Amino acid sequence: NAVIFCAAISEYDQMLFEDETKNRMMETKELFDWVLKQRCFEKTSFMLFLNKFDIFERKIQKVPLSVCEWFKDYQPIAPGKQEVEHAY
Repeated sequence: NAVIFCAAISEYDQMLFEDETKNRMMETKELFDWVLKQRCFEKTSFMLFLNKFDIFERKIQKVPLSVCEWFKDYQPIAPGKQEVEHAY
């Protein structure tokens, strides 16, 4: 048994439609953490897929990861394209 969990990596700077104070990536992280802790998944393998990388690639050039609470302490090694290269 396995669970494939998909998360949009490009949503690091977006807020929820229903709660404009909550970051989408943080909400996804909390949901993933919650699902992992469920007893019914104790012996289940998980695969985390980060999708929408094409959008992330364009966005990271303009919007720093640090806008997301999860990455607030993130310090790029060097600005620009190198950040995209490190994401691979």
